[in-house]
Amino acid sequence: MKILLVNASPKRKKTASAYFLHLLKLMLNKKTKTVLLRNKNDFNNVIDNMKDSLIVIFSFPLYVDSLPSHLLAFLKEFEEKAKMEKIKIYLICNSGFIEGRQSETVFKVFKNFSQKSNVEFKGGISIGGGIMLNILKTVIAVGIICYLFLFLSNVFFNDQQFLIDNIISFATFILIILFLNLHVFYSILKLNFSIKNDKYIKKYSRVLLPSFLYIIITNIFFTIISFFKGGIFKGWLSKKWDMFTTVIKNDKISSVS
Repeated sequence: MKILLVNASPKRKKTASAYFLHLLKLMLNKKTKTVLLRNKNDFNNVIDNMKDSLIVIFSFPLYVDSLPSHLLAFLKEFEEKAKMEKIKIYLICNSGFIEGRQSETVFKVFKNFSQKSNVEFKGGISIGGGIMLNILKTVIAVGIICYLFLFLSNVFFNDQQFLIDNIISFATFILIILFLNLHVFYSILKLNFSIKNDKYIKKYSRVLLPSFLYIIITNIFFTIISFFKGGIFKGWLSKKWDMFTTVIKNDKISSVS
């Protein structure tokens, strides 16, 4: 039985949608294939792959309490052109809101879509705070590198207590990260169970962090990101950096010539 995993995030790389699909793929012991659905150019490829699949899992972010516009357009085109009555569809929706129930509308959209296109909608999971969970995997990688550096430095200082303190600190760091992801891991495990046993699932999950802390952390994060990506600062710092690198490149070219 072939399972098609559709990453329907419009972003190019390092997306939460891809991260959750990867976690699910690790649990599935069946043949799977992952395809991208970012814009209209991907429509035909996704539909062609759906023809050879019995189960299709869409993973995507929540946009304005609903599906991304390109995914809505895809469902409409699929409904009008494709006839695949044997397909079973699941979803993984993640949002910047910490409440998983924020994506209740998404389940209604897919239910209506399944009725009109004669596919079988089997439900899915909705994950609140998806962007934070996606970032945490990068935090883990950076943390491991930092702690490895500390462990290696202990070789030169030969401080036994320093080594023990760092081992305890590293273990605490990993446990905190795992705890924040714990309910999401459980929800994806439940989704995996539902897929294997052909059952309907509707489960809401979230990062295990108090809402007031989540709001503070995300506000700080997006304020920092806005310096480089636009937002309230209109990319001022990013533009200055581009100007600086351009000047450096021009100086190098002038010196060579």
